[in-house]
Formats: sequence, structure tokens, C-alpha cells
Amino acid sequence: MKLPRGWRPRGASGVAIATALLAFVSLIGCQTKDSLILVTVSAEDNSYATGLRTLVVSCENTKQVFHLPSAISTTPVTVGLYVPSSTTGTQTVTAQAVGAACGNGYSGSTTVHIASAGATVPGTITMIEAMTCPPTSGTTGTGGNNGTGGTNDCTAQAPPATGTPPAFGCCTEYDQDSPENCSSGSYSAEVDSVAFSPDGKTFVSAVGNSGNNVKVWSFDGHTITPVTVLPSDGWWSMAFSADGSLLAVAITGGVDLWNTSTWTRKTTLVGSSNFFKGVAFTPDQTHVIALDEDSGGTFGTLYLFDLNAATAEIPIRTVTLGDDPDDLAVAPKAVNGQVGVAVSYSDGFADVFSYANGTFSTPVNLTVDGSGFQAWLPAFSPDGTLLAIGDDDALIHFWNFPLSGPTESGTEIAFGTSGYDDAVYAVAFSPNGSYLAAGGGASGDSTAAVFNVTSRSLRAFANSSYDVTAIAFSPSGNAVGGGETDCGRVFMCTN
Repeated sequence: MKLPRGWRPRGASGVAIATALLAFVSLIGCQTKDSLILVTVSAEDNSYATGLRTLVVSCENTKQVFHLPSAISTTPVTVGLYVPSSTTGTQTVTAQAVGAACGNGYSGSTTVHIASAGATVPGTITMIEAMTCPPTSGTTGTGGNNGTGGTNDCTAQAPPATGTPPAFGCCTEYDQDSPENCSSGSYSAEVDSVAFSPDGKTFVSAVGNSGNNVKVWSFDGHTITPVTVLPSDGWWSMAFSADGSLLAVAITGGVDLWNTSTWTRKTTLVGSSNFFKGVAFTPDQTHVIALDEDSGGTFGTLYLFDLNAATAEIPIRTVTLGDDPDDLAVAPKAVNGQVGVAVSYSDGFADVFSYANGTFSTPVNLTVDGSGFQAWLPAFSPDGTLLAIGDDDALIHFWNFPLSGPTESGTEIAFGTSGYDDAVYAVAFSPNGSYLAAGGGASGDSTAAVFNVTSRSLRAFANSSYDVTAIAFSPSGNAVGGGETDCGRVFMCTN
């Protein structure tokens, strides 16, 4: 059964640890300000990944690597993670069993409540099968029934070289709204669109379902800091112009254009009364291509706006689509004078148009999800020659552009893990085109990953608190930011 984006069951809840174990921990010493999280971890089964003895446990910005005396299995093992005094309240604790390289492993999470600094709290995690990667940073501890905590300061670590994606060893989550827009059992906020400015100094994220808004953050290479919030009911799609002077936001009824120097609304491009689900600038910045959803039994429409026209707010061309559209991608560069335009649909298909000089070609229809489920957000490579689309069955598909037919290019990427169908909600190419970031999740297995485009192999992988519904590379290619469903969170991975 396919669950709609915006509702997913969550991880295991914490349970009590034996009194004898708590007494044992007191013998190894305590810290007056740091809190101690006693995490009891086991694997869901013994058959998926064997021989793994490295356990990575993290909470907020603290990460601990434990080298266990025996392999992870269904037999519980308890480790201790110290977190700084500033880490209080309800916190998410994650655990991963990893090997020496990216591959089969286990992953899981739980929540604990730290009432005050210096507290000792228990938590239990039953990890499910997942792709995992070895950590690139963090303090090593002793495995078994005890261990001491360590901190992982993202800002103290040098970022990867330009063009080298992060290994997801240092990722930080931020609340889109403050306080966090989430409550137990109520999944109310979803960040469905994120984007970096061309100079890499600004990151924007848009939340929907509850308190719709676009949040503007500054980015220093490690950390994002709130700057302002744009009042908007748009949250499905955003795009910067190539020079960074404008931000386009798809809203109900059209597209808002914002001046990025002052964060004031410049104008609104008016299309229809429907909700717009996609927007992008053409590579030369002279036109905006937008997409609205079907309404009242009619199909969706593709719109073209000429920003240099006296009546820029009125579309100069419309194309009626033959289905219910969901997402839009426009290539950042023309190939032989043709710009790729891809529209994905909820029934597993996609249309690919060639655009040039204000005209759209007859589309080529692609089968993305052969089971008839969702085809999600498409993305074109920086040179415009390759199109990637994720489906609802844990696969990422590729086509060469211009298309001569519906035949796929090369091997599909298997994003999901055995036993779980991970919907691939979003994909994004790195600026040099060598890597592809992908985000998705299902059945509590919420993930972000980076793959090598040529070999179609996994390079880095990390679990998130909630399903990853939006993802983007920084212009330097050495950071990945994204958005999550349910609790209105964004994340930034820099190492």
C-alpha cells in the first residue's frame, strides 16, 4: 500500500533500562553538566547485514562511534552517549550499524526527553535494514555496556574540496518555524522546496500544509541562519534566476517574483486560479516557465511568461497537458538550441518537451513507474544532456536529452532498501554533473543519499528524522541541503 507524502509512521519509542545498568553507569563516573543517554540497540533480524561491529549513535550535534566486541544482532547492547548541557527537551537519537564501506547495514531512531542538564535518560532502538556508510568524523568510544560521549562540531571541520560532495558525516537539522511545527501524532508541516542562490550565500526553504511560508537563510559554508520570512502560500516549487537577482515562488494563481536584494515582491505572474506546482527560469533569464495542477476536472497547464514584455504578468503561451501534473524541471542549459522541459505525473508517467524561441515541441511520453504510482520531481544535469526522475518504487531513472524516444539511458539507481519501498521524492545534480543527490523515505526509513552518476554507485548515505521531500546541492558542490516532511524541518550536510 502506498502512503501519500506527508504521512509516514515513525520510529520506535524509548523504554526503561534496568536499574542494575543505571547503577553500573554511576560507577564509571558522571559529568556535572553533560546529560547521559543510555541507548539499548538491537537489529530487527540477523540476516540482512552480518559481521557489523561499528555502531554510530548521534543526538543533535553530538555523535559517538562505538566499536563493539561482537557483531550487531537481535541481541540488545547498551551504550552511553553524553550530550552537552544545552541539549535538553525532546530529542531524536539515531543509531546506525555500519561497515568499512557504504553498503548494507541497519539504522533506526527513537526520541528521549532530557528534562534538564545532567540528567540520565534511557532509550531503545530496534534498527531496520538500511544502506549505511562509515562515519567520517566523531569521537570513538568503547562498545559493550558503557561508553563515553563525544561531540561533533560541524563548524570546526573543513568542508570538502569544491566539487566534492559531503560524506554526510556532519548534518544539522533546523526548524523551519519556531517553535517546531510538530506534535506527537500530528503530521502538519512539509518542506517541499529548497534552493541555493547562485552565489551560495543564501538558502531558501518553503513549508506547506500548515503556516505556509518561504524562509530565507544565510549560509556560511557550514551553518544556515534565519534572515527573513516571505509571506506566501507557495511551497511546492522555487527557483533563482541565473544572476541571483530574482526568486520565483509558485503560488495559488501564478508565480511571485521577489527581489533578492531587498526581499520585496516585484510582481506576480498571473496564470489561473489553480495552485501552481512548478516554476523555473529559462537559461537566458528572459522567460519563466510554470506549471499548475488540474482543477475541477480539467487537466493542468504549462505557462510561458516573457519578462521583457510590457505585459510580463500575462502568459504569452499556454500548453494544455493531458494528465494531472505534479512537478516541473527546466534544463539550466540548451542542447543544440533546445532546452529540456520535463513534467511528471501522479500515474507514473512524464512528458519531456523541447523548448526554443517561445515554442514547446510535442512531448515525448516516458514511463517512470511501471506500477502506475507516482513519478516525482525531475532534474536535468547542468549541461542539459541528462534527465533523472525518481519513482514510488525506490528507483531513479535516466534519459539522454534530446530524446529520440522513451528508452532509458544506462542502469537505474536502486535507492530503496530490501523490504521497504522508498519513494524518491526529489533528485538534484551536483554543479559539475558528476553526482546526484536524492531524498525520500517510506515506512520509517527516511533517507538522503549521494550517488556517482557515471557508475550509478552509492557514495554517501544518511538517515533523517523524517522523510526527505526536497534536496539541493550548493553551487560549490560540497554541501547538500534539504527539507523534511511532517515536522517542517530543513537540514544541511557540510562534511
